Amino acid sequence: MQPRFSLDAEWNAYLGRAVDPESQDTALYWWRADEQHFPRVALGARCLLAIPATSVTFKLVFSKAGRTISKLRAQMTGVNAEQYIELHDDITRRRRMERARGDST
Repeated sequence: MQPRFSLDAEWNAYLGRAVDPESQDTALYWWRADEQHFPRVALGARCLLAIPATSVTFKLVFSKAGRTISKLRAQMTGVNAEQYIELHDDITRRRRMERARGDST
């Protein structure tokens, strides 16, 4: 099935679409409802919206990885390093929660 409009026309129609600032709908909900109007732009949006948002800066992530992959751990694979960092973060988070509960009682 051939597209009705060129990609440029579809993109311009998408950009010209009015935005309701009062809407409580999420971007994913909007795309589910309107993807039939902009099928090719929706495909790109689906790829972009699939990227998880993070509040952690890259500098912090790379700094932590640099501390984890020291000379003594130079043979550690990327998967193992990631698991090590996640485990360390989990232990640190649990200790903070335990201290917070202990301080509040």
